[in-house]
Amino acid sequence: MRDRMSGAVAPEHAPPPVQPTRSGRAWRRQTGRAPDGAVVAVSGVGALSGDWFWSLRATSPRASVGLTVGAAGYLGLRAAEFPTPVEAVTYRGRELALRSGGTAAEPRWLAGLRGARHDLMCAGPGAPPRLADLVALLADLDPADAPGGLVLRTRGDTRLWGVCGRQYVAGVGTLTVYPRAEAAGLVPATPGKAVAHGRLWTTTAGFAPGTGGYFVHAGPTAVAMVRDERGIEADASDASVADLLESLRVDWAGAPS
Repeated sequence: MRDRMSGAVAPEHAPPPVQPTRSGRAWRRQTGRAPDGAVVAVSGVGALSGDWFWSLRATSPRASVGLTVGAAGYLGLRAAEFPTPVEAVTYRGRELALRSGGTAAEPRWLAGLRGARHDLMCAGPGAPPRLADLVALLADLDPADAPGGLVLRTRGDTRLWGVCGRQYVAGVGTLTVYPRAEAAGLVPATPGKAVAHGRLWTTTAGFAPGTGGYFVHAGPTAVAMVRDERGIEADASDASVADLLESLRVDWAGAPS
């Protein structure tokens, strides 16, 4: 299948033969567009939401900031944590707003660009930056909002890195995916369990007893971290977890050069 935005060929996921599942859930496939232009496809047996939330960092001669991209409306939810409006302008027909929050001792700020389909945000500690600097940063990022995702078409010496995508899988937990080339440190050195589309490990390092852990799924082009929320979330079940992990496939087709 050829991607309409870039002409890149997205990975094909042929549905497996219909078989009974432990959880009663069906095989599903979701494809998302990462902010750096990569095409990310996730499939498996489970309640994949298709509602992607992306995190990444942008480095330019002007600044180095963390960015997040969520579905339209997410900025409004985050803004509730930053109750004080600082300044706002219209950027390419959309509102770019700067807000502050936190406490006098530990102030924080949030800047966000509302989109028709996706919202772009950055936040940080301390006093808010100048809105003019944020407008200049947006010019370097040159965001393009489309149904498949918000893509940052960087200019000059601006670089994007540390991209990851998240979505919630009902009955299991949060699924976070990374490009394999940037996630080598997440893959244990010990041999993992062989599953249909990669290898699987379980880790509870850093978690108190009874608070869950993570499953690590590594395939040829992507690494997925699946939060184990059994015993934490009421709908998380052994059957849902087993169905997803045994069928999970993640393909990360790199951004066009």
